[in-house]
Amino acid sequence: MMSSKQRVVSGMRPTGKLHLGHYYGALKNWASLQDTYECFYFVADWHALTTEYAHPQIIKESIHDMVIDWLALGIHVPKSTIFVQSSLPEHAELHLMLSMITPLSWLERNPTYKEQEQELNDKDIHTHGFLGYPVLQAADILIYKAHKVPVGIDQVPHLELTREIGRRFNFLYREIFPLPDALLTETPKILGSDGRKMSKTVGNVISPLDLLEKYPLDALRYFLSREIPFDNDGDYSDEKFNVRYEADLANGIGNLANRILVMIEKYAGGVIPQTIDPDGEFINLITKKTWPGYTDAMNKWRFDRALESVWQFIAFCDQEISDRQPWAMMKAGKEKEVNDFLYHLAESLRHIAVMIWPMMPDIRL
Repeated sequence: MMSSKQRVVSGMRPTGKLHLGHYYGALKNWASLQDTYECFYFVADWHALTTEYAHPQIIKESIHDMVIDWLALGIHVPKSTIFVQSSLPEHAELHLMLSMITPLSWLERNPTYKEQEQELNDKDIHTHGFLGYPVLQAADILIYKAHKVPVGIDQVPHLELTREIGRRFNFLYREIFPLPDALLTETPKILGSDGRKMSKTVGNVISPLDLLEKYPLDALRYFLSREIPFDNDGDYSDEKFNVRYEADLANGIGNLANRILVMIEKYAGGVIPQTIDPDGEFINLITKKTWPGYTDAMNKWRFDRALESVWQFIAFCDQEISDRQPWAMMKAGKEKEVNDFLYHLAESLRHIAVMIWPMMPDIRL
């Protein structure tokens, strides 16, 4: 049974460990497309040979780990079809056919070919395979009659060449291939440590594991949560992380904790009151307003958004204190209501501690 969804095709070269550019530039987008499109994602091992033909063992070693990373980052089977390019010789057959009709001048004006000629000084890329890889790329896309191709802004010229090759084939023979459109990623270009596009081939990648070895864990959390551009001269010390998040947040938590502890001291003799309603309206309301956003953000490693939920939690508590006015309730003889409220306020501090601990384990309440 044919799918009514439009088809998406994309691939990735297995040339080593994945880095942040792969996630923000491709995989994050791939995962988001699975419910809307019929997705085909492939391991482009033949493409990897264009630059790693002298070291094919790197390609073989990387395939398994790369697919595991895809699965871990949300690429689901059977939502998506995952395969290895070289397992389907039809790709090579169509590549051969398309190479017969592709003018040499189209390949020579490919901007990526010109850039990598200058950048890859340590590799001999003056090969037919490297010059003609856009034709293989066209075969990879056209063979599945793809409607959309998720690409970064720098890959748009490649896709336009695929469209030109498909258009020429349709003109010379008959209308067989639809011409695919670009699906620009949310983060269209990820820069590496030198300001150029992040690439293992160029050697400017930013790897979380490498950062973890070089910088403290909190600095890595800071980097991942803000998606900030990396700079070799940047300050990713604990001090910077503390200034950005902990100082303001600690003040907010400290002020709230102080208000609660003063009221417990004044109205409950310094002992947290017991309550017969531990799951009362106050706790239910505050958790419904803040926890869904918090857990969604944490699942996506968006600590900045998770911290916004913590701020909402604190603001809600402050507002409840101002609205309920426990001092006025005590004057009115509503001691039980005050005890319940103080219990829930104390519980709110425990909730806040649970929320911030995964992001800033050095904070103690």
